[in-house]
Amino acid sequence: MIKKGTIVLVTLLILGILYGITQQINQSLGARGRLKNQAQEVAKLESENQQLQEELNRVKSVEFVEKVARNNLNLARNNETIFIISDEAIAKTLQGSKVEETNLPNWQGWLRLFLN
Repeated sequence: MIKKGTIVLVTLLILGILYGITQQINQSLGARGRLKNQAQEVAKLESENQQLQEELNRVKSVEFVEKVARNNLNLARNNETIFIISDEAIAKTLQGSKVEETNLPNWQGWLRLFLN
């Protein structure tokens, strides 16, 4: 009777140890996968950080500030004059300069080009 109880107890103990080892292996594999995902995320964020740093350097440059000042704020350098043309004047100019397209034969087009 003692031998049977001892065998059952040892078997349960071995099964418990195997179960614990299996759980640790599964956790280790899961941690490895999470670590790989985190490494990819870090690489992606470093790349994004590099791009943002380059964009920041570009925006902080004197050329960019001058471009924004000229285009958006209508500012100028010393001794420069700014001309602002209204949309109405542009539209009026474009209406008067409409080009009529005529479908001439190819040889007549070349003749007109060289003789006019």
